Amino acid sequence: FLGSIVLIRSPESSTNEVIDGQQRLTTLTMMFAALRDLSPDPDDHANLSSYVKQTANRMAGHSDSYRLALREQDAEFFASSVQFPGALAALETSQGLEALPESQTNIAENAQAIYAHLSAMSHDDRLSFAEFVIRHCYLVVIRTHNRATATRVFSVMNNRGLDLSPSDALKAEILARMPEDDQADYAARWETVETQLGRLGFEGLLRAILAIKGGLARNSADITSEFRSQIIDK
Repeated sequence: FLGSIVLIRSPESSTNEVIDGQQRLTTLTMMFAALRDLSPDPDDHANLSSYVKQTANRMAGHSDSYRLALREQDAEFFASSVQFPGALAALETSQGLEALPESQTNIAENAQAIYAHLSAMSHDDRLSFAEFVIRHCYLVVIRTHNRATATRVFSVMNNRGLDLSPSDALKAEILARMPEDDQADYAARWETVETQLGRLGFEGLLRAILAIKGGLARNSADITSEFRSQIIDK
């Protein structure tokens, strides 16, 4: 059981926006891409590829597209370095990853680790592993029709002692209080700054805001609750 994911899908849309669960879906995509690229059998290669990319089917209304698209800043890198057939073998020997933004470095390093681990397995063991994931691993999918409801669900599900980063928790709460028409724009702005600063740098920014407002002790670990009481609730 791989837990619950939270999606938004408006009635007129054919795609889902991921509110909670992107790391798991990204990791699964990396796994299937690695299993695909390591398979010497054309039929197995095609079957595994179908979990990475949806092939066009005009009668069913399906376009030829990757099943998962990351946020705008990382989507092209993820497609070219992970999802494209054969990309992981090239990524395994890539140098200069430290020059990438933090999020793309994380993608590359995790994809390399998954590819290396699966490379060390026998072909039969890789097939058994793929069959186990496909047949016996489950996600609970919670789908809503708007961001406000999805954000409330996300906040409730993650307010139970799980180790969410302050950025993730506060982003959900702040966006939920904005007009729905503005939420996508401000989510994109938030992610741009987070990409520029990195996770730790962004947490430092949150701490600086609290220090300016006078509501955070210098070494306080509980930045999330302090930010709620000193900034959000006011």
